Amino acid sequence: MGFASWLRERWRLDAEAAKADPRDLLLAAVPIIVGVVGASLLFPRAVVPVRIPLPVPDAQVLAAEVRAEAQRATKSAGEPLSAPVREVGGAFRAWNLLAFRDDDSVVHDAHLQATHLGALARGVREREGADGLLALRAVEMSAFLTELHRFEASNEETSELRELGGNVIARMRDVGFIDGHRLAVSNTSWHVLYKLLWNRSVGLADDPLFALSLDDEREMARLQLAYPHPSEVERLEVASERSRAKTREACEALAKREADAADRWRLQKVDAWAVRDPSYPRDFARGVLLFRLGRYPESARSFQASREAGGAYAQRAFFHERAALVASAVE
Repeated sequence: MGFASWLRERWRLDAEAAKADPRDLLLAAVPIIVGVVGASLLFPRAVVPVRIPLPVPDAQVLAAEVRAEAQRATKSAGEPLSAPVREVGGAFRAWNLLAFRDDDSVVHDAHLQATHLGALARGVREREGADGLLALRAVEMSAFLTELHRFEASNEETSELRELGGNVIARMRDVGFIDGHRLAVSNTSWHVLYKLLWNRSVGLADDPLFALSLDDEREMARLQLAYPHPSEVERLEVASERSRAKTREACEALAKREADAADRWRLQKVDAWAVRDPSYPRDFARGVLLFRLGRYPESARSFQASREAGGAYAQRAFFHERAALVASAVE
């Protein structure tokens, strides 16, 4: 429970207890007032943390990557792709369309198609090198982005969009990258997202010539932390319970559960990203998220570690540490 929520709940309980004699309400407020004032004097300039720091990719690097992909796509228009590369493209499209089948055998067929697609891509990679597959990715990325913007303008999910991206519209709505039919993230972000999805689909995500750059990864981490969401299992559970909720209190409890689940998910992403990029202010970010989750002593320790490490976040960590200590004292 947050500090403000604690105060509201304490006041509600004391108000109920004082119904027999309204004068008791003033007396009941005394310990709350003393606690808040005393804590503020003991810990001056306590500032409640709100936002976590987001990774910052190099915009010029990302722009250069977008231009390179566009040049590959343009070049491929004048130099047709080889038959084996086109076969990979056809298998990729067939695999994406399986996401829209609704029958008992689709999981089995999807596994077979994914295995087939991966084998085709690895075969081309070994025999012809990377250029043809990189050109294929650029061509399909260009077509996907065209269809994606057509979807934003018309709210129509074309068959071409489905072949190129599978059920990407539904998946990206779930995580907040699409709002209705409005694209909530930039074209550069979609460029990185499609590169990641394509690489994984054809089984080349770990190939150095196809893998995301560090700035691509920074952009992905930025998106994840900026658009947090609970795990898929928890999202389904909350949605099911929300459909049965009958009272405002039940809806508010579910909203709190969903927000806490999203912050726990972000904690995992923060820890994982800090391993990949040690320059990321992990302790500061953990302090913010732990505070939001009401884990105030842990939050204070994280802000203390951030303060002691120095750097750009040290001063803010000092003030947030004070807030975590205040919240711990009055909880």
